[in-house]
Amino acid sequence: MKIFNMFALVFFALIFSSAASAQGLYSISGKNVEMKDLSPAQQLQLFEIEYESYEKTKDLINGFILDNYLVEEAAKQKKSKDEVAKKVFEQKEPSEKEIKKWYEDNKRGDRQDGAARAP
Repeated sequence: MKIFNMFALVFFALIFSSAASAQGLYSISGKNVEMKDLSPAQQLQLFEIEYESYEKTKDLINGFILDNYLVEEAAKQKKSKDEVAKKVFEQKEPSEKEIKKWYEDNKRGDRQDGAARAP
């Protein structure tokens, strides 16, 4: 439930930041400058800056959520955060049977995008 609350918080923060930018980018001599006032090259540059900021914010929030999850699970399991992280991220070697099944399921190439399906 706590993770859902964090997602909701991030969602609302992104909505409010978008709403603020809809009011204008900045003001010069009392005149609001909006996205439409910028040249296409400037609009692209601003988009790239905002996208980079969004990606960095998303990465930060994802890290925060993961860290909180690991801390909560560690407390529930009475283990260290590192022990829980190791278990969460452990990758077991697939069996020969699983490898063959995955190969058979994916060799036909029945996916339209050409990507193989993960087991």
